[in-house]
Amino acid sequence: MKETQKKFIWWWGWNPDPLESELEEQAKRGWVIDQVDPLCIWIRFRKGTPQQRRFATDYQPEASKDYLEIFQADGWHLEWTGADGWYLFSKAYTDERPEIFTDNASLIEKNNRILKVLLPLFIMLIVLFITIVLPILKEPFYVGLYVFALGLYTYIFTQVWLHNRKLKIDI
Repeated sequence: MKETQKKFIWWWGWNPDPLESELEEQAKRGWVIDQVDPLCIWIRFRKGTPQQRRFATDYQPEASKDYLEIFQADGWHLEWTGADGWYLFSKAYTDERPEIFTDNASLIEKNNRILKVLLPLFIMLIVLFITIVLPILKEPFYVGLYVFALGLYTYIFTQVWLHNRKLKIDI
């Protein structure tokens, strides 16, 4: 039987459920996180003891020392940090599945922190288009690349906005 396995898990910042659910399923099967890439999409596991663990992500680009201490005091274990402010925590449990966000307002704040980082990048993308892509508009590759990047950013902004809107309705 293999002692390690590597998995690709695609997830979005505003919807970490695919990542968290897959990690919880792996823990139930006895796979323990061994190594995580900088974007937390390639994860290597090693064989361990099956356990019921809750995995949860948070985005906190300017986390204080108190931030981590609060999680540790509540029994959460830091599994990974990377990608300029992302944190992955886990916590063993037996009865009720624990949550790090107990209200929708906290989830909205997290999504707004994500948008604060994405907005300057989006502005840079537009500036690059005006200064670089427009002059070489004859090259379909660059136009396609820009259209792809613009479409991706539009998709991300729309999804975060829609997610926040749904959370606000549920408050």
